[in-house]
Amino acid sequence: MSLTVKNAPIKELMCGFIFSSIDFNPIYQGAYWAKIKDEFPTVQVASPVGSSISLNLIGPSPVRTLAKSKDNVSIIQYQNNAFRYNWRHTNSKDDYPRFSQIMPTAIQHFMDFKDHLQKEFNLNLELDSLEILKNNVLNLEKFQESKIGNLADNLGLDAYSFHGKNTQDDITLELEVQYKKDVNLINKGIIKIDKTDKPEDKFTKLNDFINDKFMTLFPKWEKE
Repeated sequence: MSLTVKNAPIKELMCGFIFSSIDFNPIYQGAYWAKIKDEFPTVQVASPVGSSISLNLIGPSPVRTLAKSKDNVSIIQYQNNAFRYNWRHTNSKDDYPRFSQIMPTAIQHFMDFKDHLQKEFNLNLELDSLEILKNNVLNLEKFQESKIGNLADNLGLDAYSFHGKNTQDDITLELEVQYKKDVNLINKGIIKIDKTDKPEDKFTKLNDFINDKFMTLFPKWEKE
């Protein structure tokens, strides 16, 4: 049974699909946006993200396309080696809808993207890994209940940021904490995947791992 954090303070969740780099020129990127623009009408381009990105010194450099939904809650991002689906908390009245509800939507969008590239441009995506990013926003009082919540007092700082990394089996988890007025606790997990794996199984395993580490930091936090 999956571990679920009750009243998770998540303000943004990202499900990512990392694949071998493809020849994904701006025309191809625009063609995919034309397919989804009724649902994601706002579009912009930005630099690609990820440590494996390299600039093309001969032809055009890779770009990342971001397409936002009408309500600004959902974002689809895609570039030459990654597809990402973001859910954002934009209305204080709306609760985080649970990872198990967002994950199928992310997978469906990726499969549509994958099928589109194969059908229209004969581009085949070979998945290498999946990623989850959770941005938790807590007030300082709540953060101080965690096992690392006294760092600001010990360091005597008004603001700080630090990173940590945890690797286990096929999972790599990174933790970033940014503290100013409130605390942003960002968990980013990556899990390897091969052709015989189901994305939903791998995503669930990775999400359980992230939740387990969150509960390690906040042992008094309620579970569901």
